[in-house]
Amino acid sequence: GTLTIHQRDLAARIVAAFDLVGVPPRSLPLSPKPVLVAVEGMGECLQHDWYPELVGSMQHLANCTRPDLAQAVSTLARYSKAPREAHWHAALNVLRYVSGTLSRGITYCRDAPAYDAFCDANYGGDVDSRRSTTGYVFMMSGGAVSWQSKLQATVAVSTCEAEYQAAGAAIREAVWLRKLLPELGVDVSGPLTLKGDNQAAIALLHNPMSTTRSKHIDIVHHFGRERVLRGEVAFEYCASKDNVADCLTKPLPAAGWLPCLVGMGML
Repeated sequence: GTLTIHQRDLAARIVAAFDLVGVPPRSLPLSPKPVLVAVEGMGECLQHDWYPELVGSMQHLANCTRPDLAQAVSTLARYSKAPREAHWHAALNVLRYVSGTLSRGITYCRDAPAYDAFCDANYGGDVDSRRSTTGYVFMMSGGAVSWQSKLQATVAVSTCEAEYQAAGAAIREAVWLRKLLPELGVDVSGPLTLKGDNQAAIALLHNPMSTTRSKHIDIVHHFGRERVLRGEVAFEYCASKDNVADCLTKPLPAAGWLPCLVGMGML
């Protein structure tokens, strides 16, 4: 059998509150272009409180039942202190996407794989700070159960370091899930496997080596390597096109967006 979890009534109330009922929907929450930045070219600063209200309303959806909104809402939240016209229009476009997908939710299927997980990073994707974005998603029975799209706390100096930081965040979540899953009847006698698309980061996780490119990495990020070496978590390589977490790190065109939705149990 299958089970679908969504918050259709809440989403409909948000759409109605911002007077977007009947407005043509969008097929993507955020477009890859133009790239949002803090000030230059973003128009006048808004003089009302609608922007943080709208973003805050959508955050509940993104955190609870709509992983497809996580990256867009996380990006919009960065501009809540001083939003401008372009940020407001981008937020309305996300809500137009919500209005066209009110019945969408996470679907779990008894016949789907019991467990799967992906992590990814968008190196230097935030134009203002040049920090990278971490994205990870854990699935059970074909549907997402835990996900995150978050700006990294420090600036990574290479793609490998950005992916290594993302892997560390995913591993921390995996360690928690490893303690929870036995209570749900899932066997975790072996390591939990995560999939990533950066060979250098995976090599760094499996080998306690220090190079000129990695010796500066903060100790907090080596937590992941320790858990891999202890056999609690394992990492496997997957091609970028198969990495479901890709949609949690940056806006994607439709060709890359739809496979991620399928992978998270959203289609």
